[in-house]
Amino acid sequence: MKHQLRPETIEALALFAEKAGLLAATVIRQRPDEARALAFGLFETVMLSFSHAVDAGNDQLRDSRAYFAFECAWRPALKNAMADLVPPIPEDTPLD
Repeated sequence: MKHQLRPETIEALALFAEKAGLLAATVIRQRPDEARALAFGLFETVMLSFSHAVDAGNDQLRDSRAYFAFECAWRPALKNAMADLVPPIPEDTPLD
């Protein structure tokens, strides 16, 4: 990056990210039909940014409270989403 962001810009972006997460949660709760696309976009964006930061040498992020909270939220969400998207196979279904 040619120019570094000023600290006040970084803080404004962090606040924006927090508010974007709250807005996304509101959309997901009020419009469940939008949940899949919104959740996928959020997950991809956050994990891509996290991976880039860790690859750049910020390994301490893996041990942060923020990552722990994120991981505690996304694991059950992903598990539940997969269970909802992949219907169970009835027990009496022949396995041909």
